[in-house]
Amino acid sequence: MCGIAGVLVSRPRRFERDIGRLATESMAHRGPDGKGERWFRPDGTWHDTKHGDDRYWGALFHRRLAIIDLSPRGLQPMASSCGRYHITFNGEIYNYRELRDLLAATGTTFASESDTEVILAAYARWGDDCVKQLVGMFAFCLIDLAQRRFLLARDQFGIKPMLLRRWCDGLVFASEPSALYQMIDAKPRISADAAARFLVSAESDIGAETFFEDVRQLRPGSLISGSLDAPAVAVERRYWQLSLHDSAESTKDRVTALRDAFMRSVELHVRADVPIGLMLSGGIDSSAIACTLRHLFPQSDIHTFTYIPSSKSLSEEHYANIVGKHIGALTHTIEIDDEQFPMQVETAVGQQGEPFGGPSSISQWSVHHRVAAQGIKVLLSGQGADEMLCGYQAYRSAAARDALRSGQLRRFFSICRTTIRQAEFPEFWQLAARDILTDRAPGLYVDMLMGARFRGILSPEAFARSREVLCRDFADANRSKPVALRELLVRETGLTHLPSLLRIEDRNSMSASIESRTPFLTTAMADAAFALAPRELIDDRAIGKAHFREAMRGIVPDAILDRVDKQGFRSPEASWSSRIRSRVVSEAKAYLERGGWLIDRQTVDRWDRAGIPSTIHGRIVWRLYNFLAWTRLREIDVTA
Repeated sequence: MCGIAGVLVSRPRRFERDIGRLATESMAHRGPDGKGERWFRPDGTWHDTKHGDDRYWGALFHRRLAIIDLSPRGLQPMASSCGRYHITFNGEIYNYRELRDLLAATGTTFASESDTEVILAAYARWGDDCVKQLVGMFAFCLIDLAQRRFLLARDQFGIKPMLLRRWCDGLVFASEPSALYQMIDAKPRISADAAARFLVSAESDIGAETFFEDVRQLRPGSLISGSLDAPAVAVERRYWQLSLHDSAESTKDRVTALRDAFMRSVELHVRADVPIGLMLSGGIDSSAIACTLRHLFPQSDIHTFTYIPSSKSLSEEHYANIVGKHIGALTHTIEIDDEQFPMQVETAVGQQGEPFGGPSSISQWSVHHRVAAQGIKVLLSGQGADEMLCGYQAYRSAAARDALRSGQLRRFFSICRTTIRQAEFPEFWQLAARDILTDRAPGLYVDMLMGARFRGILSPEAFARSREVLCRDFADANRSKPVALRELLVRETGLTHLPSLLRIEDRNSMSASIESRTPFLTTAMADAAFALAPRELIDDRAIGKAHFREAMRGIVPDAILDRVDKQGFRSPEASWSSRIRSRVVSEAKAYLERGGWLIDRQTVDRWDRAGIPSTIHGRIVWRLYNFLAWTRLREIDVTA
């Protein structure tokens, strides 16, 4: 787990600025254990310091967080023993031992115990197809000097970031926007479409989109491979993507396959040469990781970290204690004082580098920093389980719609009856109406969504831009027809929901120099999960993760598996949002003074005189503050 950056240009040039130092210093939090540079000259030689009068066609930069092979042999950028291949790599390859043995059997020798060297050897053996052999999270740039080719690759789920920008006659890339802009010495310019979408719907990180007008992401499961003589024209292509498949196996066999894939994934995800901990909320996902760890490693110490919100009604401590006692964990609780929120929020917003969803992300940021203080460098989390295995209650409306369309009336009414009993019926039908309208009349739904909540907050130009962007989003979604439950899960895992959560978790964890690992996000887990039928995801009682619960029976306590009241990673949002209402006005005024156009000036003047009305929902207040503070802290060009 590290920070990477680099530049590739087709015509060798002299680099006047010390871009290596600037890029690596901006990512020091991602890798406090070491740093490195590698500069490539036209004559085929390279060295690890830039000479001011020399011309270079490329450079690789690296910050190291040492997790596997802590010795100097694991330093990057790394070269193969023959000097032909060079790499800067961020992430972990969990099956590196198996690949190492496979490659060693064909005569490959290794000088280190690192997974980085395994990637170099895998590329030498399989070329671009080496990415199909990797189980893990990764983003890397690999250079082949003999063939004068390069490979940029990102893991299948996009757990690790890879930001790209065309520059001069080539490409620059980095793990974070700050490093990228340091290399090109440019002021970040906002993407109006991304900002308009975020302010209205809180969605971000869709496809290749970022919040920057001239920066894109390498999409999950994608690579760019091309000639070093023309890096800017190399074409991105997918090497893997999520897909549904029907299984002829019995229900029992599918449950077994899901359990086996999960247990194998957990076993791989604890490979490290440093202390490991895990987030334990008391829900099924984190509890399954914790209990599987104990099942696989009966004698190992297990450190768990549980966030305790100030509002006891949101606390899951009781269930976390059940799991902690069951596995004999070394438990740690983390409480966040509401009074600290205003002080923490600005730091967290600045370190994220891009706007992000609700204030619960601040809780996640705080937890990672507290965990780092305990000496833990790797933290396991349950990210991705809700999207793949149907954990969100919002999926009930899609399950009910599937049942109705297929004539399963008993199942349809059973799901509806459960939502009535649990006092969630209004939300259920609101979501059902959304699904129907976005399928049949997206413009009408966008008008309902934006309506009185945003007309007047956004400027007329921004309001029109938001409507256009959201209508286009829904039209694109309907063209791919994610109307059935399983198709919706694939879309939210790979495109619309999980990518933003992964970006937030990466930035939060790395700001504390912690590696966050996600055992649910492997291709084997995806194969097992997306083979499940709708009833195996949400049963007739409207209980999600139905078959995963059964897969964990006997490993996880029944008190956890039988829960139907999981709240998720919750924070006292209403209290926290109320503490930043006054800040929104000052941030909005400063934003307008810098030439910003997305917020309505007359509305800001009215708020300055009378305050923000209590009718403005706390989440909207938070979104405005998050966005506006980001533009100030990162010195974003906000002009039209």
